[in-house]
Amino acid sequence: EGWTVWKYVYVCAGGIAVFLCVPPILNRAWASARMGVLDVHILMSISILGALCLGDFSEAAAVAVLFALSEWIESRTRAGVSAAVSQLVALQPETATLRDGRSIPVEHVTVGDIVAVRAGERVPVDGAVVSGSSVVNQANLTGESKPVSKNAKRRDLVYAGTINCGGGYLEIVCHKVSRDSAVAKMVALVEQAHLQSSPTEQRVKQVAKYYTPIVVILSILLATVPWLWGAATGSAYTKLALFMLITACPCALVISTPITYVCALTRGARMGILVKGGEHLEALAKLDILAFDKTGTLTHGAYAIKSFLLIEPQSPSSAQGGGGGGHAMARRAEIFEMVLRVEQFSNHALALAVRQCGVDLG
Repeated sequence: EGWTVWKYVYVCAGGIAVFLCVPPILNRAWASARMGVLDVHILMSISILGALCLGDFSEAAAVAVLFALSEWIESRTRAGVSAAVSQLVALQPETATLRDGRSIPVEHVTVGDIVAVRAGERVPVDGAVVSGSSVVNQANLTGESKPVSKNAKRRDLVYAGTINCGGGYLEIVCHKVSRDSAVAKMVALVEQAHLQSSPTEQRVKQVAKYYTPIVVILSILLATVPWLWGAATGSAYTKLALFMLITACPCALVISTPITYVCALTRGARMGILVKGGEHLEALAKLDILAFDKTGTLTHGAYAIKSFLLIEPQSPSSAQGGGGGGHAMARRAEIFEMVLRVEQFSNHALALAVRQCGVDLG
């Protein structure tokens, strides 16, 4: 009786798992069949149905659940890619301010228009500085850790999505419309990278192209030809053919390869590392030497004051050790306060370090 109860639970659990997870597999198999393609989805469908016919509900459930799980993981990672792409899109402002003060959608800015960028604002389009000077933070686009000086005399180039952090006013002539900006190209690069197949994925598909028909044909022959020697022999070999289908189903290979690359590309995008596709991920395994740009990559790229020393001639009393320590400390605090007041309205990288040191010291 106990065995009957457990068998009932076993059958119900396996049936429910297959019922919930098998529809996506059957849909893909049906789509492949309609196109006349015999792929791994058809093989997996036959394997699941064969396992059910043999009463091996655990095997049927395992194949269906693993494939459904891989689909769910892939959808989650692709959602992460979409989020990373959205963050890139958000770099570019939705509006731009023209030189006459009018604000228009950034899509309406044409080549030759002059836009104004005040301190703290994002540059709306790719172009060149024609008036003013300031410092622009390009880290979100180029990876340059330090703000870069931009000047009209040099007609320095600026890029959409970068930030005017130097406190100056810039006027920029548009060189490229919004859809052709560096940010837009970066978004297209990320989206295209996740559509490309790596060499390993291509090999898996190429193998599956020949592997699946061979397995199906051999299984059909194994399930039909032995019937010529009688019903008992035919029935035994039919079960053997179903076992062969289940065993030959390349579930792990089909599931693992795409997910591995999608997860890696998505993780990189979230960390600000853009990889052009699985092909370049595979190339990393062949590297013997890897060179890094030090600042901002191996270091933080941000200035910080570790100590503040006051250098001045010693008075006779301090030289003789006559209680000059307290005076030196007071003098040091006085000088630092003066420096802090001078730098409190500056956006220079060193000024930011001075102000942060003042916050740390209270």
